[in-house]
Amino acid sequence: MKYYTIGKLAKLVQQTPVTIRYYEKIGLIPMSKRSVGNFRLYPESLVRYFYFIQNAKLVGFDLNEIKCLLDIETNQLPSQQIKLRMQQKISYIETKIKGLQRIKQALMDWENACDGSVSITECPILKTLYLPPEDIRDYLQQQQ
Repeated sequence: MKYYTIGKLAKLVQQTPVTIRYYEKIGLIPMSKRSVGNFRLYPESLVRYFYFIQNAKLVGFDLNEIKCLLDIETNQLPSQQIKLRMQQKISYIETKIKGLQRIKQALMDWENACDGSVSITECPILKTLYLPPEDIRDYLQQQQ
């Protein structure tokens, strides 16, 4: 089996040695072996973990969620567990999108309320931003 030092692995998977050590510390990747000179040695098979992690991050999973996905594979749980995690992530993203759409609408409403000709002290955008936060939260909830 081929092994890489942390520097070579970092270059291969386009991560920093700090990131690799962190992933190891939090249990996202298996602990490295040590050489006679006490250098960390990582098996070539670990490269696929980094691809998995990078791809999962690209589609919005955080490190805790990624660890859960990897644990499902490691423990050879049914694929239904992965499917469930995907459904949960989709639901979370849909909720985030709705929230961002409400924020976008609020910003557009505020921008439309200001014609740009009033003095800065009379600017409706600034006046709105100085409202109590609960007023803004209520306003955003009404945007549904």
